[in-house]
Amino acid sequence: MEPRVIVTDRDQALMNACDKVFPKASKLLCRWHISQNILKHCRAKFTDEDWKIFKLSWSRLCNSPIPTIYNYNFQRLFTRLVNDGRSDVLDYLYDVWLKDYKEKFVSAWTNTVPNFGQHTTNRVESQHSKFKRYIKGPNNSLYRLVCYVGKVLESQKIQIKLSFQESRSVQMGDHIFPFFDNLRGSVSQKALELLVVEWKKLNALRAGGGLVATSFLRVVGCHVLVRWSGCKIPLVAIDNFWTKLDFSTEELNQDECNIQAEMDNLTQQLHTQPPLVVKSMLSKMKAVLNPSMTDHQPPKVQQDTRGRPTTKVKQQKNKDKQPESQRNDYTQKPNVRRSRSKKTKEEKNTLPIIDKDVPRLAGHRYKNVIERFKDWLPSSYRRYITHIEDAQPDGNCGFRSIAMGLGYDQKEWKWVRQELLDEMFINRTRWGHIPESLDKGCYNNVYRSINWLNVEPAPMACWMWLPCTGLLVAQKFGVIVQHLSNGVCQTYFPMFDGPQVYPNHSILTIAYVEDSHFIMVKLADNSPMPVPNGLWNIYRSMEAMEWETMYMSRIAQGRALLRSNRTQQKEVIDLC
Repeated sequence: MEPRVIVTDRDQALMNACDKVFPKASKLLCRWHISQNILKHCRAKFTDEDWKIFKLSWSRLCNSPIPTIYNYNFQRLFTRLVNDGRSDVLDYLYDVWLKDYKEKFVSAWTNTVPNFGQHTTNRVESQHSKFKRYIKGPNNSLYRLVCYVGKVLESQKIQIKLSFQESRSVQMGDHIFPFFDNLRGSVSQKALELLVVEWKKLNALRAGGGLVATSFLRVVGCHVLVRWSGCKIPLVAIDNFWTKLDFSTEELNQDECNIQAEMDNLTQQLHTQPPLVVKSMLSKMKAVLNPSMTDHQPPKVQQDTRGRPTTKVKQQKNKDKQPESQRNDYTQKPNVRRSRSKKTKEEKNTLPIIDKDVPRLAGHRYKNVIERFKDWLPSSYRRYITHIEDAQPDGNCGFRSIAMGLGYDQKEWKWVRQELLDEMFINRTRWGHIPESLDKGCYNNVYRSINWLNVEPAPMACWMWLPCTGLLVAQKFGVIVQHLSNGVCQTYFPMFDGPQVYPNHSILTIAYVEDSHFIMVKLADNSPMPVPNGLWNIYRSMEAMEWETMYMSRIAQGRALLRSNRTQQKEVIDLC
């Protein structure tokens, strides 16, 4: 299987390699990389307001659907830049991008090939970023890298299988139109959604008496709807990209592997070569087909490649060569303790305990956090805490704590928010009814609380909401989330997947302190686990029930702690 469309940045070496290896594929340029280059070379020549207008004009130019509209938009951009005295910007845009490469990123030309809506390399960049988070450092063997690639692919395979199953079995409300009868269950839901959009556009054009363009769009095109309007769309009218709903490999046709034709071609080429070359090529072919018949041997591997031995190694070798009778006990140098201190190494490494209520937090570096947060942490869990990490109090502290619990720097809070937004947007059908069971409109409120990616401190409406965000984190990242506070202690397991999907899962713990702040804490292994969240108990899948079975003993310990502390006064925290 070869790609039909390849999207790259303007790396000439990469573009040349793609032309050579995949000559039949259409080559497009990434609009995001183009925008970054324009930002670098042209931003200083605009005011803030003019820059917004220019970006809008440039976006309109890139999205021109046909060449005529492209020429119109280009003329408008040309006139504006010349009148504003920015001819150098116009020269840069035309000479560097539009003159030779407009066919590779302007919609008027890119929509003539089945690009399936891909105009940037963002999907590849996101996968690259995800892979780097798996490897966690530059020092990895080839074997580990291959294993990490397998883990990334396996995590994606699970989501893809789920989307396949939904496309085959779930029927959306907008897909009940009669002309979709041949497509439902055999075509991706995303394709049907895009077809619905095109169908609505077509009806709007007809209602206004307009003409319908028949340009090739990213799914199957408006011309498909025009051609099949009034009757059912046949499955053959849909591109194979949208009808492939499994991982099965297609068998090659007999014509694709014609051994006789290939051998005849090789024979003709060998006849044109000198006799020595022919003999050498035949011997290599025999060695490939019959490895046991060749006289080639694998290279010898040196057992010791560490270079010149040290003096200590030489002395040891000389000693080993001595006969047993010449070895005397007095020739062996006694071990001498060189430490001037009388304290043992273990005594040196012992750190002072700051507070007996949190005995596992040893060392003066924990003094400030213990004094600040101790009273806000539930007393029954203090003796299990092994680490506390404060988060920057900028309204993103909850997502910063999640990032640290996942093993990343707290600066990755934007990435955490974006991943959760993707989870809510892509899987709305699975999540929509869960927050709504708490209160009408709660789903939109949770989405808005996560949707904050600005540098400025997040407003209160964009602070982390529990329990909904805790359930999202557990499902999206395949982890167990423990939430501690003086009021409520809960555990959030993945909602729809069981432990077999995440065999190497981790447990992260966050604590709600000071009535408006989250911090990341770590608990000792096999410590008591807070009771599972109520929403999880109600809406969990059959597979997810295995989480409670796996951690049954630790949850029982958590319930025992809860019963022992019922007499203590508890603060009530608004969790949603």
